[in-house]
Amino acid sequence: MLVDLLSVGAENAKTAKELCKLLGWKTTRAVTLEVHRLREVENVLICSSCKSGQEGYYLHADRNDVADFSRQMHSRIRHIQKAVAGADAYLQDVGA
Repeated sequence: MLVDLLSVGAENAKTAKELCKLLGWKTTRAVTLEVHRLREVENVLICSSCKSGQEGYYLHADRNDVADFSRQMHSRIRHIQKAVAGADAYLQDVGA
């Protein structure tokens, strides 16, 4: 199971590519879909990071790991909202 392969602490994060190889799966998309399922359906707290040297998925070691993960996810949400705002503005202009 994917969660069993995750290490504790951001410094021990494993990339989707590494997990894919360990699991014998064909695509990294399968890894991201399973992480999504574990987070949303099973309520497993799987952290992820895109910081240099800490890229990948991991289990939190402490409150700081969870806080870093939360900050990164909120930042992604803000960027996605900005991108969607442009699409929504266009649709409003064309009367969709």
